[in-house]
Amino acid sequence: MPYNVFLCSTNVGCRPSCVLSGQIYHYLQSNNHQLVHDESKADFIILNTCGFIDWYEKCSEVLIKNFTNLKKKVKLIVLGCLTKINRERIAKYNDVIIIDDLKELDKYFFTIEKLQQRNIYSNDKIFKYIQDGQKIKRNKALDSYVFLVKLLNNFLIRLNLSPFPFDKIAERYTGKGRFFVKIGEGCVGNCSFCIIKKAKRTIMSRPIEDILYDITNHLDEQKENYVILIADDCGSYGIDIGTNIIELLYQIGKSFPSLRIGIEYLYPKWIEKYGDKLLRVLRQVKIDNINISIQSGSQKILKLMNRNYDLEKVFRFINVLKRISPKTMVYTHFLFGYPGETFRDFLKTVSTIPYFHYYYPFMYSIRKGTKSSEIPDTVSKFKKKLENFLLICLLYAKFVRFLVGTIIKRKK
Repeated sequence: MPYNVFLCSTNVGCRPSCVLSGQIYHYLQSNNHQLVHDESKADFIILNTCGFIDWYEKCSEVLIKNFTNLKKKVKLIVLGCLTKINRERIAKYNDVIIIDDLKELDKYFFTIEKLQQRNIYSNDKIFKYIQDGQKIKRNKALDSYVFLVKLLNNFLIRLNLSPFPFDKIAERYTGKGRFFVKIGEGCVGNCSFCIIKKAKRTIMSRPIEDILYDITNHLDEQKENYVILIADDCGSYGIDIGTNIIELLYQIGKSFPSLRIGIEYLYPKWIEKYGDKLLRVLRQVKIDNINISIQSGSQKILKLMNRNYDLEKVFRFINVLKRISPKTMVYTHFLFGYPGETFRDFLKTVSTIPYFHYYYPFMYSIRKGTKSSEIPDTVSKFKKKLENFLLICLLYAKFVRFLVGTIIKRKK
């Protein structure tokens, strides 16, 4: 019989994780199960976990505790990266069902249509049903703050004053005609802090024709279409099947000349490898945004992270990209508080902010099983929190500067 299901994700910001949630969503929908917004009304709760940093791991455990303590007894199914990274942390809860393969869902659900390996999803459809685990564990004061920020942002957009790129960031997550296509998974990098390789060991790229097929079937003639290509590292695409990201972008641009494209996660090492070839193809396609995750602005820290690339070459690439494609949004990730990082190293990271339109700061945490976990964590919690506060303040200052600049330009 059909069941009521509460589908929850610890990290809705992780695109590969969203593909997994999307596959579960389509599986439940195709088998006539009802997705509910209230966990107390569910027969099953499915939790898609994340283990990227300690914060997400703790968040996953808090959610498991909350769900197992509900007055109404429900069956809790847990899957995702954390089940492979730190299974013991989940297994200590007796009433939890841990699965490693989505096909195992057939054991628990009435099935009409078997699970299909979908590699595409549309944000505006699926996120009506996937619950954000971090929102569930927030307090009311923080919810009020988030509400006010959203209200201000919507007000600025209505006045046509929300400056580039912050209106584009909102558009990426809420706009119509936008969809996400998984092109592969895995990464050839071996970063000393990264635990994700424990969950995803090998490179697995999808054939170009399969990706083009997915895009073709998802295009909407009534909307401006925008596809975001997703992988743990898009630069690693194709090395296992005799092709590369350059050829994929060329084929997408050739087949869909008006399609806007986003690239989620490009390891900077590929900029050194492909360089001018990558710039040539970026001239030919409409690149809307690209995530080049440098993690740190200090070459010393990058060496400790086992991320061996020349930052100057990366920044030259970004400057050329901005000239040939001024509307492309370039953003990055910063990992701060890494063992051995001094405040001078942190300031070097801060000095790279002007190269990017936006950035996501992450605080370093020890991940058992990584090389960095063997290094003494010399950075105090106070210093990490201070750096986090400074990066967030600088991000808001960047927003204010864009806003004031936009208003002045329009008055002229």
